[in-house]
Amino acid sequence: MFRIPLTLSVIFLFVHSEALALGPGVPYGGGARTISGTYTGILLPDTAGGGGSDPVDEDAFIGSNALGLFSLVGDSSGVVNGAAIFFLDDVAYNSTIIGLSDSQKGQIFAVLDLTSVATFIDTTSSGDTFTFVKGGSGRLIASTSGRGSRDLTGTASVIASFTATTYSFIVDGVQQTSSTSPITAFSLTNATSGT
Repeated sequence: MFRIPLTLSVIFLFVHSEALALGPGVPYGGGARTISGTYTGILLPDTAGGGGSDPVDEDAFIGSNALGLFSLVGDSSGVVNGAAIFFLDDVAYNSTIIGLSDSQKGQIFAVLDLTSVATFIDTTSSGDTFTFVKGGSGRLIASTSGRGSRDLTGTASVIASFTATTYSFIVDGVQQTSSTSPITAFSLTNATSGT
C-alpha cells in the first residue's frame, strides 16, 4: 500500500534533481572575452598551409609575394569595422573590413572587400590616361587568446578576382587602445607613367 506513493515520491525526486542539474545557472569557466577597442596588425602568408601561428618555411615566406596590414575597431555592440592594405603579386589593394564579434568566444568574423585602381598615363603624343580597376574578396576569422588578452590571432583568406588566385594568411595583431573611434580607410594610390 505504501509502495506506490513511495515509488512516485522517488520518481518525483529524481525528475526534479535532474531538472535542477540541467537548468540555468552560471556556466563553468564563463566570462566574456571582449573584442572592444582598436586592433592593428599584420597578415603574414600562411606558407605552412594550416593556419598555424608562424610561417614555417622562411624561403617560402620570403618568396610568397603577399602581405597585408590591418586596423580594425570592435565595439561593445558586436560590430567590427576597419581597413586593410594587401600586397598580392605586385598589386596593392585597399580593403574594407566589416564583421561581427562573439564576446562569449572572443572571436571576430569579418568579410574583406578589396579594390585596386591603377592609372597609366601615355606619355607619347596622345597623352591619354587609362585606369584599370581590380578587385577581390575574402574572410577574416580571429580571436583573442584569453580573457583580458590584447593579442589577436587567427586566419584570413583572400581571392584576387583578376587572377582568381587564393591567398592564405595568418593574422597577428594586438590591441592598441580601448578606444572605439571609427577607422578611416587607408589611401593607397598606384600611378605609373608608361610609354
